[in-house]
Amino acid sequence: MIAYKSDKVIGQSLLLHGSFQERQIKEVNQFLIRSFGFQPTTFLDIGANIGTHVIHAVQTGQFSLGIAIEPDFNNFNLLRCNILLNQAEEKIRPFRIALSDNSEPIILELSPGNFGDHRIRTKTDHLSPSIDDEQMRETSTVPSATLDDFLEAQQPDLATTLIWMDTQGHEGHIMSSGKKALANGACYIVSEFWPYGLERSGGKRNLFDFLGSCHYIYDTRCDSWEDNVPLTLEQLESLYQEMLADTRKDYHPHTDLLLIRQSTPK
Repeated sequence: MIAYKSDKVIGQSLLLHGSFQERQIKEVNQFLIRSFGFQPTTFLDIGANIGTHVIHAVQTGQFSLGIAIEPDFNNFNLLRCNILLNQAEEKIRPFRIALSDNSEPIILELSPGNFGDHRIRTKTDHLSPSIDDEQMRETSTVPSATLDDFLEAQQPDLATTLIWMDTQGHEGHIMSSGKKALANGACYIVSEFWPYGLERSGGKRNLFDFLGSCHYIYDTRCDSWEDNVPLTLEQLESLYQEMLADTRKDYHPHTDLLLIRQSTPK
């Protein structure tokens, strides 16, 4: 993998450990096979960055197709380079676009030190608390599409797709833009759950509306999460408020949720 040496998170993790949280994919995949009889073959990576997760997914043989969505120009260039270096161009389709609740060009706030923390600026950002001075960041303008429109154009088999979403607080906007697709077959999603990012983007309500449609929700960063009882909306609201209260400039608590809309486990 090629990474930016000035990236303090993903780049540093690759330099020091040779990986960046990819083992979580195997844990989720094995759990879905064991507990729900679901064997995904397509890995839809929304917020793919430089390709750590999508390349790992197809290299392990767990997935035969990867779809990688990354809006940032520099990250996208490294994503394409890493796909070529890993000889995965036959298995991964990269797209430089942002997913949102509309198809208008959007503004991307560029993090100076964490290149996985570029954030989509929304109209509600100025109403929400800002402890990272995001409004002072350099910006770029990128094309966008709704999730429904993107999936209609690409036509992946949603019945065998695992969606992996990490969009720095924009998850609610994306889910609200995919109501048709998410109702017609996309039943398994791993999504970042980051209260501060959701507050700034104004995406909490849309995210919780979607969470309310899920039959099972697991916190995949908890120890032995596969054996735990699924979370309720009330527990998620409490977790949200606790994380938000603990947030400060140098500490942004967050986790990843496995969202399952299929009603009956195996």
